Amino acid sequence: MNHPGIVRLYYTFQDQNSLYFVLDHAKNGELLTFIKKLGSFDLNCTRFYAAQIVSAIEYMHSQGVIHRDLKPENILLDENMHIKVTDFGTAKMLESTEDGEDDRANSFVGTAEYVSPELLKEKSACKSSDFWALGCIIYQLIAGRPPFKGSNEYMTFQRIVNLEYTFPEGFPPVAKDLVQKLLVLNPSERLGSGGKVGIAKLKKHPFFEGTDWDNIWNIPAPRLLPYLPSNPQHNKEELRTSTNAYLRKLSDHSGDNNSSPIATGLKQNDPFRLESWAGGDDDRVDPEKARKLEEQKRTSSQWYDCRTYICTYIRVYIYNYHLKFQDSVFAQI
Repeated sequence: MNHPGIVRLYYTFQDQNSLYFVLDHAKNGELLTFIKKLGSFDLNCTRFYAAQIVSAIEYMHSQGVIHRDLKPENILLDENMHIKVTDFGTAKMLESTEDGEDDRANSFVGTAEYVSPELLKEKSACKSSDFWALGCIIYQLIAGRPPFKGSNEYMTFQRIVNLEYTFPEGFPPVAKDLVQKLLVLNPSERLGSGGKVGIAKLKKHPFFEGTDWDNIWNIPAPRLLPYLPSNPQHNKEELRTSTNAYLRKLSDHSGDNNSSPIATGLKQNDPFRLESWAGGDDDRVDPEKARKLEEQKRTSSQWYDCRTYICTYIRVYIYNYHLKFQDSVFAQI
């Protein structure tokens, strides 16, 4: 396959021990890494990456291929922060049909949180299954987590087949409408299903308003910004402004280097997912706003530091217990 949104295979060769693949280099790694760093994507970023994923899916389906395991881990970012879909180990070639939906792949593959209900109920996947995964990804980009997540895989599957999920407070209505039309139990009623006609309807959804589909691979990627804070009280009106002039002043890594695709001022795992910042439209810092933001940041960070310490302690304890167990086994031998 030859498409800018899909990792390209150039060569294969082997020796006595291994088989080697020469692929595109995705410099910026997995999309999931950036979701974890920011906690969520704003609406502009989500629209851009969702549009590129749609373009890649459209090409795959035109070639008779369903991916069957679309998820943020399998979406890489190149040097231009454009996506490249990878990991076609579970992909399936389908026979051509008029509506593009009749032929199915009858094998159970995929990742629990993104598995389509038809795969769980009928043990088969179709082109529409990739659009179910698209709905899960769009939800995760904005909410910061998958829509279906149980205490174990069985509970996750139960949530999927019963369509049990909720939207967090503040989820944008236009994105909510799109997700609801993608996460439909009947694959034939899912937005995007039905071949070229379905894809056209998906592209015309209001969520993608203003998207230049013909040049989606030529325009620069937007600067990454998170969407909503984890707690609505961190998104108070008095702390919002239309300028990002003072993100740098609130950053733990301030400086002149603006090469990072992540907006200046956002540190990894920022606890309140900074969408608002201190400052006014006239580019002057409001000391009171800055003080409130820094206080929120400091208070939230204390909890994150404590949680990190506890998790590290537990990991070390388990590791030491494992070593002692190994020593006792070897001693008996």
